[in-house]
Amino acid sequence: MKFFRLSTLNSQLSTLHPRLSTLHSRLSTLRSRLSTLNSPLSTLNSRLSTLNSPLSTLLIILLLCSCGTSSPDPITNAAEAVASGSPPSFASLQSQDPSIIAWLYIPNTSVNHPVYSAETGVHIDLDHGDPTFSSPVILLLGDTEHTDSPFRNLQNTYSVDSSLRDASSVLLYTPDGLQTWRIFGAGAFRDIDILNIYDSFRNRRNIPWFVDQWQKHHTMIRIMDEGVSVTEDDRLLILSTELNQTPGQRFLVLALSVDETG
Repeated sequence: MKFFRLSTLNSQLSTLHPRLSTLHSRLSTLRSRLSTLNSPLSTLNSRLSTLNSPLSTLLIILLLCSCGTSSPDPITNAAEAVASGSPPSFASLQSQDPSIIAWLYIPNTSVNHPVYSAETGVHIDLDHGDPTFSSPVILLLGDTEHTDSPFRNLQNTYSVDSSLRDASSVLLYTPDGLQTWRIFGAGAFRDIDILNIYDSFRNRRNIPWFVDQWQKHHTMIRIMDEGVSVTEDDRLLILSTELNQTPGQRFLVLALSVDETG
């Protein structure tokens, strides 16, 4: 009985062996086909990797270019142009802020800023000022409250006589051209509405009278070019800001017109 079972089992194994051989052959064939298919995939992957490197490089270059070519704002452009001897672009400036009506530059100082018709930064007297800058006396006002205020260092700069030699030139750019002024004095004065009290200097004799009143004002803070004599035929530029830690007083920088070019 046992012999009969072993014979039967052996017969079944003999029948199974060819089937296993056939299955093994098919697996080998499938493995070979997969290997054949894997080769093009590897080639494609290699080509994609090769292509990816130039694309990555190009993307980096484009990003760097876009960062490096971003244009500064019009005020920065104007400051750089003026410092290099070129006039500012008022079309560009006024497209950003229509209240910009001029540009004030004092070489060898930190003053290189726009002039506004609105009460911000350096601005004209809003009640009596002349936005065309053609009046006998031009008054520009500025505060010292903020660290970036254009007139913040005005008193420190013009508290020594050497400033009349080293920083006496004032360039006032307007849409109509360039006005050149020369500073002849600086010092404290009463905090008054200058243009109103002196009737906007419509009577030009008020020009030398005002300068005389300024010279007689009792203060220890004043520098003056004694060789300058102001007459009623002169045009006067006044830069006015707060006197440091002195309520009721203003610090004035005075300049006479030298030349105007259109």
